[in-house]
Amino acid sequence: MAKHAVLHEASVVGGGAWQGPRPIAAGFQPGGKIALARQTDDVLTARMIGDNEALHVAWVPIPGSWQGPVPISGSLAPPGAPVTISRQTSDQLTVLAAGNDRRLHAMWSVGLGPWQGPAATRW
Repeated sequence: MAKHAVLHEASVVGGGAWQGPRPIAAGFQPGGKIALARQTDDVLTARMIGDNEALHVAWVPIPGSWQGPVPISGSLAPPGAPVTISRQTSDQLTVLAAGNDRRLHAMWSVGLGPWQGPAATRW
């Protein structure tokens, strides 16, 4: 049986001292990969694959407290698998992950709208 890890966060304001780490949630692989990006100018978002093989999202309004993580897909990729995240346009955030089916899957959101996908590539 796999041991579960706890997702933590640490923060710093300007040139101040780092605060934390503080626990956010359990249910992730020790050493699992996390992708982090600004979803909007005032929302920071993190994506990771949980023990249930689903893509999860956690977010924090700046300033504010972390929300989630919550699953935004069904079974998609091995627990702790790497994901990548980037702004595709000025208001669209796109996440890519290699799925259990060995295909590249994309999920995306415009602004703070609902997440779309996952959509598997055809190659």
